[in-house]
Amino acid sequence: MALADEPVDILDKASWGEGNDFTLLYKAVTERILIHTAHNQGVESYVLAAAKVRSTGVGETRASYRIIIESYLTRRFNIEALAAKRDKQTDESKKDKVQRPKDKERCVGFGNKVDELTATLDKMKARNENKYDEMFKSIHTDLTSKDNKISKDMQDKKLNEYTAAAQAERRVVAGETTKEGVLVTPAVGKTIKTSFLRAGMKGPPSHDSVLRAELRARDKEFDDKTWKKMAWKKKISELKELELRSMATKEGGTTKTNGTAMQVKDVTEVDPVSNELKALLGDHNQWLSDKRNK
Repeated sequence: MALADEPVDILDKASWGEGNDFTLLYKAVTERILIHTAHNQGVESYVLAAAKVRSTGVGETRASYRIIIESYLTRRFNIEALAAKRDKQTDESKKDKVQRPKDKERCVGFGNKVDELTATLDKMKARNENKYDEMFKSIHTDLTSKDNKISKDMQDKKLNEYTAAAQAERRVVAGETTKEGVLVTPAVGKTIKTSFLRAGMKGPPSHDSVLRAELRARDKEFDDKTWKKMAWKKKISELKELELRSMATKEGGTTKTNGTAMQVKDVTEVDPVSNELKALLGDHNQWLSDKRNK
């Protein structure tokens, strides 16, 4: 469409040009995008109308029943009554100025609309159109069941719980801060202190197996004999070296601290790669919190 020589009107196939077919785009616009505007406006109007009905002191179920029928009647009556009144106006220049019926004319017309709806419902019930009884029971269940709605009491309870939680003082644990004291959000602060692997883990799994799994996830593999002979300091040093390389290559990463190039020994935490180490993030953060509070 952007490459078309002439402007394309998605609603006018004649403007699409020879060999172009925008049917799928047309369906996406009309069936998935445009409907939201009307739907949102309808929902907003329904909410205001429901509030008006609730002001009469009725409960949730009765108000829901009443607003459905009132919305059906009022919307259709307003459109039909205005159209009928304009049809009676012979002067074309005055038709657009015709307003909806009011006072006695509106009361009589609305009463007739109610009678019309009542007669329609009676016919539907007598003929069992659209399985009337089943449809009625389904609507009734939908409006009265607590499985698919929240009552005002439940809503107030949740609101009080959220308010209390928002006002409560939250303690920032060590795992949520950097050395400079900068707060790191949970979504970002997902690193694990290397000291946790030896001092903080209670197992199972063992700290040795988790470290080996993490190295393997970083394409660093050792045979069983070599791994068994390797000292823990050497093993953890392998992980630190790999993490240092990762810090240097990842986007936004750096291997400098306070302007000085980091060494392997300066790496004190790693960003987990293996599922085994990622699974310990919760235990790690609790360990940090316990250390801070001692």
